[in-house]
Amino acid sequence: MPTDHVTQPGECIASISSAYKLPWEKIWNHPKNAELKQRRKDPNVIREGDTVYVPDPEQRKFSLATGAVHQFVVKRLTVRLRLRVVVDFGPKPPPPLPPKPPSPDRRNIVEEDPEPDATPRTDEARKGLAFKLVIDGVTIEGQTDGDGYLDCQIPAQAMSGHLVLAPGTPHETEVPLHLGHLDPIAEVSGIKQRLRNLCFDCGDQTDDETPGLAAALRAFQAKHGLSVNGEIDDPTRAEILKAHGT
Repeated sequence: MPTDHVTQPGECIASISSAYKLPWEKIWNHPKNAELKQRRKDPNVIREGDTVYVPDPEQRKFSLATGAVHQFVVKRLTVRLRLRVVVDFGPKPPPPLPPKPPSPDRRNIVEEDPEPDATPRTDEARKGLAFKLVIDGVTIEGQTDGDGYLDCQIPAQAMSGHLVLAPGTPHETEVPLHLGHLDPIAEVSGIKQRLRNLCFDCGDQTDDETPGLAAALRAFQAKHGLSVNGEIDDPTRAEILKAHGT
């Protein structure tokens, strides 16, 4: 029977559809979910506590001959996982200041720190980087493409896993993955989560606007050539969404 499903941590429309054995489009595009769809925009980014209407599954009938063996194949629902691996080398150091002539009275010398480099920085893609992705006990191995992306199909109900970069080398790095736990970009927690994924850690993932969030925003704004004000304004929100990809 139809049900109103209250979203749990780590769930998205794909994982809910997998649990109820329904195509995700049947749930996301249902008229009773129109308000949720308008508010959240992305079926992969909903929030704990959201109510999702799940309709009855459609019954399908088949006409088959008797006296024969028939085989039915049930496809396991998968979703696309796309991640990009990049390197940020940080701002360029300022050029050294020219030497100043010696002063007869050192007590009167006043020196100022040089202005930091405000030039927007571009990340460098880690292309051709070997990786090992482990999701639900299944291991996928490969290399990132020319733009630093890995692109894989994973089970729709998966909520965690881990990614190993440069496996078996001195530079091996393991990254835990929390799938489906991303809050919407409209929420402060969603801003913090995306900043953390972009290596601008705010120190927490709450909905509180903290000094750590302001510091992370200023660093992000400086890197992307935005007005450095430490605030969640529309240009900053749009740039975070662009840089993060979702």
